[in-house]
Amino acid sequence: MEFLSVFLALQGLETRRRALRASIAAAPQKVKAEQDRFHREQAAYVEESSRRQEHDAKRLALEEKITQLAERLKKDKERMTGVQNNVEYQALLREIDHAEREKSDCESKLLAVLQSLEESGVALAKYQSGFDSATLEHETNLHAIAAETAQFEKDLAQLEADRAAIAAELPHEHIHLYEKLAGSRAGLVVVAVQAGCCGGCHVKLRPAILSQLRHGGELMRCDSCSRILYLPERLAPSAAKAEG
Repeated sequence: MEFLSVFLALQGLETRRRALRASIAAAPQKVKAEQDRFHREQAAYVEESSRRQEHDAKRLALEEKITQLAERLKKDKERMTGVQNNVEYQALLREIDHAEREKSDCESKLLAVLQSLEESGVALAKYQSGFDSATLEHETNLHAIAAETAQFEKDLAQLEADRAAIAAELPHEHIHLYEKLAGSRAGLVVVAVQAGCCGGCHVKLRPAILSQLRHGGELMRCDSCSRILYLPERLAPSAAKAEG
C-alpha cells in the first residue's frame, strides 16, 4: 500500500497547488482592474484640466478683443475732431456706440470667465491633490501585485519541487493515472470508502471491490468515478497523516 501513501501526499499538496496557479493566472486581471481604476481617476483630472484650459483660452481671446476695441474707440474719438460734416459725425458716433456696447459685452463675458477660472482653479487643485494620491496608490498597488505574484510563483516552484520528489516514488503509469484523475476530478483523486460507498461520488461499491480492498496490495478504483479507493482502517499511520 506504499503507493497509496504517495498518492495521498500528492493529493495533500493539490489544493495549494491549484490555488497558487489560480492566483498567478489572476494577476493580469488584477493589473487591468487597477489600471482601469487609475484611468478613471486620471480621466477626471484631465477633464478638469481641459476645462480650465478652455476657460483660459476664452479669457485670452476676450482680453485681446477688449484691447482691440479700446484701441479702435481711441482712434474713432480722435477722428471726431477732424470730421467736416454732420453726416460723417453721426456715422462715427454710431460706430463709437457700437464699439462701446461690444466692449461692454466682452467685459461682462470676461468677468464670467474669470469667475469660472477661479472656480476651476479650486476644483483643479482638489483634483490635482487627488490625482497625486491616486498616482502614488496606483504605483503602490502595481508593485504589491507584482510582489505578490512573484511570491506565488516562488511558492509554486517550491511546491512543484516537493511534489516531484514525492512522485518520484511512483512508477510512471501511476503518475500518469494520478495526473489524469486530478485533472478530471478537481484534484480529488484518492477517496476513503464510507459505509460501502465511494467517498467521491457516493455510489455503492461492488462486493468484489470491497473484498479486494480488505485484502490490500492492489490499486482499486471506483467503477463510477474512477477514483482510487482505500479503506480507512487499512491506512498506514504515515498515510493517515498525509491524508489529514
